[in-house]
Amino acid sequence: MTKMSKKLVATALTIGNKESGYVFSLESAPHNMKTFEWRSHWRVTQTPLTCILFNKDKEFHSFGYESKDKFTELLENEDHADWYFFERFLQEVCMHYALLKIYN
Repeated sequence: MTKMSKKLVATALTIGNKESGYVFSLESAPHNMKTFEWRSHWRVTQTPLTCILFNKDKEFHSFGYESKDKFTELLENEDHADWYFFERFLQEVCMHYALLKIYN
């Protein structure tokens, strides 16, 4: 049986209306920040689109450019009716929260 060691990880996450992103670093190298490269057919970026896709069973399928690309493909093939695609949802959440504050 291997002994597990505890390590601290610092993370930062941003969820924007159009794009999102994150960065992390390990306690052993706090100035060495890492991020993930998100890829689509035409782009490599560290800030993916803020969109998400669920399949017909409402199970997570993909996030960011991958979800946008897949849903575009589904639309082109007219096979999108049972899928759930959300984009720019942060704007809706913020508007809903603001309305709750106004009316409560």
